[in-house]
Amino acid sequence: MECHYFPTGRHFGYHKTLSRLKQSFSWPQMRGIIKEFLRSCDVCQQYKTDSMRPARLLQPLSIPKRVWTDISMDFIEGLPPSSGHTVVMVVVDRLSKYAHFVHETSIYSSHSCTGFRLSHNPTAWNPSFHS
Repeated sequence: MECHYFPTGRHFGYHKTLSRLKQSFSWPQMRGIIKEFLRSCDVCQQYKTDSMRPARLLQPLSIPKRVWTDISMDFIEGLPPSSGHTVVMVVVDRLSKYAHFVHETSIYSSHSCTGFRLSHNPTAWNPSFHS
């Protein structure tokens, strides 16, 4: 891969190397071979450049005024099956830090999560909730 090592080729990474090679060459499974070659290139592995802009300072989230008006949600996946459920949906109130755990099947969607939000009454989770 002379176009990768020579000063005119440099170690630009997958997309630029593929683009330069495509201008002059073509062979079966070209993409896979180039990816594998770049994975074995010591220079590319040592000097990976970050393609993202530098992160700016984090801005704090506003403090919620009431419980259960601002929640976070996450999923714990890959659990052993229990009554056909392999996923736990974790819903946490940001103000009180009260958590609610809901078992789910491995097939869940935004529709099922929305249904959870509408069908579960926050007063059942926390009696201090006032609508």
